[in-house]
Amino acid sequence: MHSFLKKYLILLAVVAVTSSLNADVAIYTAQTNWTSVVYANQQARLCAERLEAIGVTTTLFRTTNKEQALADWLTAQTDDGDLDVLILFGFAPGSIYGSGNTQPDGSPAELFIESTDGDTIINHGDYIFYVSDPPNTQHGLQNITDLENIAMGGENHPMEVTELGLEIAPSLRNFVSDRPLHTAGLGGDWFVEAALAQNPDGTLVDPAIIRDGDRGRIVTMFQAIQQDDPMGAVASEVVAWLLGEKLEPTSYTVLAPTACVVAAPIKLSISVIDDSGTITGGHPIDVNLKSSSPTGAFDVSPMGEFDGSKVSFDVPDDGSISVYYKDMTPGDHAITVSNLGLPALEHEIRDITVFEDLSGNPGKVAIYTGNVSLINQEPANIQAQICADQLNPFGISTTIFQDPAETEELAHWVSEATNNGVVDALVLFGYLPDTLYAPENAEADGSIIELFIESTDGDVIINHGDYMFFVSSALNKVGGLQNIMDIPNIHMWGKDNSMVPTELGSHIAPSLVNFQSDRPFHVDHLEGDWFVEAALAEDAANNLADPVIVRDGNRGRLVPIFQTAFQDDDPKGAVAAEVIKWLLTKSEEPPLFRRGDVDGNGMLEMTDPINVLLYQFQGLFIPVCLDAADFDDNGKVEITDAISSLSHQFLGTVPPALPGKSTCGLDPTPDAPEEGGDLGCLEPPTNC
Repeated sequence: MHSFLKKYLILLAVVAVTSSLNADVAIYTAQTNWTSVVYANQQARLCAERLEAIGVTTTLFRTTNKEQALADWLTAQTDDGDLDVLILFGFAPGSIYGSGNTQPDGSPAELFIESTDGDTIINHGDYIFYVSDPPNTQHGLQNITDLENIAMGGENHPMEVTELGLEIAPSLRNFVSDRPLHTAGLGGDWFVEAALAQNPDGTLVDPAIIRDGDRGRIVTMFQAIQQDDPMGAVASEVVAWLLGEKLEPTSYTVLAPTACVVAAPIKLSISVIDDSGTITGGHPIDVNLKSSSPTGAFDVSPMGEFDGSKVSFDVPDDGSISVYYKDMTPGDHAITVSNLGLPALEHEIRDITVFEDLSGNPGKVAIYTGNVSLINQEPANIQAQICADQLNPFGISTTIFQDPAETEELAHWVSEATNNGVVDALVLFGYLPDTLYAPENAEADGSIIELFIESTDGDVIINHGDYMFFVSSALNKVGGLQNIMDIPNIHMWGKDNSMVPTELGSHIAPSLVNFQSDRPFHVDHLEGDWFVEAALAEDAANNLADPVIVRDGNRGRLVPIFQTAFQDDDPKGAVAAEVIKWLLTKSEEPPLFRRGDVDGNGMLEMTDPINVLLYQFQGLFIPVCLDAADFDDNGKVEITDAISSLSHQFLGTVPPALPGKSTCGLDPTPDAPEEGGDLGCLEPPTNC
């Protein structure tokens, strides 16, 4: 420890002398390894923009014919009195270090970091100095550092950001490293200047800033295989820190839908950004939110009170915060994001259209299992029956189409359910029948299924199994979803993504558990009036969701649920039923009622059987709870119910079936819609 402190004090003294904004940065992207040239160029541009914003000159070397020019740049910057930086992406060109270790000592790269300017080489992607043509293997790093035991081995090591790491690089997040630096391999004057992220015992570090006494540095950063890590952002923050600078935020960015419906909370993702548009944290910032609507309100949870008391929110160290907005007034409104403290940031205004929700009363449900994909038909039929059985107590009629020959009947059902003034739901199992949408996207616009979700009934399509609308008798591929949503870039790619239920998801669907999604919905690609009505489970970055309810303004909804490959233990039917109940009734439990109390006034009396007759023969009375009208609980409302009620009241015959006339309770017997029964309660009686 004494030796380390001594080196650290020397370092501080040297940095005070050598750090300067006269620094130059070179970024080489002509050849890469473990990351694509395209991604490397993207990250290089971002890094350059951020550094140039604080006055650092940056040169990009993007072609192989510039490799000698890169070597000349290194030589010119060596011992020039300024701290300069070279950034590589997993490939060491032979011009700066002889490929195949043909120049083990005295190379331009080695001389660059042996000067007392504090010059630095940063590397992303593959093992630093390992890959060249031919490869240097591990000897490249060993020769340049003169350390025979230095190493960077091991795949899939979780790296946790340290307190110092977050201070230096606010854009850094926990990630998995495939070539972390082994600190035990350091020796001589080499020491760890800063461990930005590390394993639990600190023996493996990435990113790591190591320094050779008072001379140069090597920075290994995101040594990972084909991961879209924030290389440019973190590299620029490390360079700024080495120069004694801090990349400060200047404004906000707000990711939010452009539309929602009355009373439906939507998520606003608010981040503080710098001049290059990069999210930057590590700053104590309070954001203030204001809506131009008199009824617009904010909360930290979609299940919050939204009582208008929450207008100021603390942005955490990572620079981003999620806030929810709910409005009760239709129209075009503006949300303003501002702050009163320091640093003073530019205001951000986001326009949002709030639609009136024109959804009707609960309608019916159709489930198609005649053709399926990424699930076998038998488990699909089992899940369909589970869904139907759980919807029955709520009075929601369900028709299951199990035969591939029933697609014409299904198309008729969908057409009849379109613009009928009630909320209907269609459930598919990874297969889109040709009668609803012509295969191979032959009917890209105006199909039966598109018209179904374009009505303002709020109709719903749920999909399990394979990619939504991808599979028909001939593949629609990604065009199916894109055409039906009218969003050209929407997709559901990605295997084995960990989905964790959200607070709202657990509330809507208690049966939902953690699982791996093979076709998650990319909610960050929504456009137009489409918005997330409810994300039931999300990945860690909140960009992928499954299950998720997305809605097209005040029109229809799409709901992918368990987009998984042959995972028969997923509770597809239960979760689908819970989602349908929530959308159609906004209730999680079947309503309580008194048997025979048809008008819901809390008493069984002569007017109740009269109302049954008025309902049956003249349509002059609509019971809100048909189960209450089903006196004998045979699953049907018929004339015998009125007769039995009158007989009991005046002749003392058999009383009404359970839960009885005096006690509010549940229906103990499931109704059978396929046999003519379609009961339940649209809403609980007021006296229960």
